[in-house]
Amino acid sequence: MIVITEINKNNLIKIKSVLDNSGVIVFPTETVWGLGCKYDDEKAVSRIYSIKGRNESNPLQIQVSGKNDFEIYSYVNNNDCWNTISSQFLPGPLSVISKKKKNVPDFVTANLDTVAFRYSSCNYLLDLIDFLGYPIASTSCNLSGEQVITDKVEIFQFSKKHADILIDIDCGNGNISSTIISLINNEIKLIREGLIKFDDIKKGLEK
Repeated sequence: MIVITEINKNNLIKIKSVLDNSGVIVFPTETVWGLGCKYDDEKAVSRIYSIKGRNESNPLQIQVSGKNDFEIYSYVNNNDCWNTISSQFLPGPLSVISKKKKNVPDFVTANLDTVAFRYSSCNYLLDLIDFLGYPIASTSCNLSGEQVITDKVEIFQFSKKHADILIDIDCGNGNISSTIISLINNEIKLIREGLIKFDDIKKGLEK
């Protein structure tokens, strides 16, 4: 396992080389640690499901590096609501579900026609995704049905056993999962409350 402690050109090249060859990485976000791979690599995505013991009917998220990516990979058709939400809460600890486009493979989304995006506020992660030129398919760093791993020693042990690269960079880890909302067919639904409170989203939409 390779441990990356800073983002520079050489390390970006190392990470890309691993991901381009069906590799799996463990990485920090402003919420919980993530387990990720190249978003359209079926072999790598299958590895993640196997590592976690995750039911393949449970989709992965897609980590992107900008608001434009939402339109590249999905249909954002609730413009007023989207503009309000994105301007107030993105980048940040919010996952947004929307209708996916054909460039998002079914094996990432468990054959659903929707996809959940994460646009993190961690600068290193945005730089990495920009360098890669593609999103990262991701899920929380834990075995399915078990608590999300937050202890640094346990993260290292998990990574050593399951991942090709551990990115060990301070990202203000909050140890609380992202909030999830759905923006589909001009309707907003609050799916899971995490670091951002539902009340804050509701207040934001009322402004």
